[in-house]
Amino acid sequence: TWEIQQDQLWPHGPSIEDTSTGAFHGTFYLARQLLDAHQDEHAWQILDMALACLEPMLRAEKPFTLKKIVSILLIHFFRIGHRFTSHILEHLSAMSTNVKTQNHPFSHIFRALLDVDLPQLEHVIYVLQQVQSDSFAQQIGLLHSFTLHLRLWNLSRVNLEGFDVARASLNLLQEVEHTLGRLDVRSLQVRLYLAMAYNEQSDYHNAAQAAQSLIALSKHSQRVPREFLSSALYTLAKAQFELSRPSLAELNMRHSIALRISKFGFEDETTLRYMFELENMLRKMGRSHEAAAMRRQVSQSITMKLVRHKTAEEERWARYQANRALQITSR
Repeated sequence: TWEIQQDQLWPHGPSIEDTSTGAFHGTFYLARQLLDAHQDEHAWQILDMALACLEPMLRAEKPFTLKKIVSILLIHFFRIGHRFTSHILEHLSAMSTNVKTQNHPFSHIFRALLDVDLPQLEHVIYVLQQVQSDSFAQQIGLLHSFTLHLRLWNLSRVNLEGFDVARASLNLLQEVEHTLGRLDVRSLQVRLYLAMAYNEQSDYHNAAQAAQSLIALSKHSQRVPREFLSSALYTLAKAQFELSRPSLAELNMRHSIALRISKFGFEDETTLRYMFELENMLRKMGRSHEAAAMRRQVSQSITMKLVRHKTAEEERWARYQANRALQITSR
């Protein structure tokens, strides 16, 4: 039996609040963006911060743990390069052996991935992703949020001539909305992904239209999560910038950032990613001084984030040593 909620899935027991997976995903995205901006030192520091989120994920061993890790490897495979990929897999292999056991399935999977030649690695990860997608579909249904997440990412990785990701995403949206309604969070998730898929295919008119449709829904219902609205504004801004509407793009990007900051603060990983994008826009618009100021603000936020992370890790290590000392003296 499974307890199924919108954001939680746990066998035979209560749901457990877990911020580790979201932090892992967002922080990993930020590391990749820093790498793209040639800020290698910060990129590696942020990557290590992302990897620190893995330990509670591996300890909890939720049904979606492996899915989340594999998804991120798959999403970023071509962008992060061999060094990043090898570093992550080595860390995962060592941590899963330490947190679990050497014979635990996670340990076997990550050690096996380390042995795969780089040209074959994406295919192996993709097959692993498809197997997980089929497993979730059988256990919790095709329209559960976890299954939908996998189906969406699988669509994005199909590399067949003539395959239209946006059309496939639109078909999925119609299927989900027909069953669940337009304002169900899963329908909103697919609608948002559709806008992103159009942007990826350089179909900026349809990207803008899809993003605007989600924004319009938010004006008539409070059921649209603020982070979805922020992502829709971000996606709309990117499309508008490509459609030579820089003023509108800047306005919507700033609105998107303000929404993220109001809920998650300046040090939120996605907030920092959006600020990076605004910096790029400003630089392309010839406003180099404003772009430089934005870069300084992002760098300051990243520095503060790293300081807080270091302090938290030192406190965690001190608690571990204190507990170990207590255990030794009590024997």
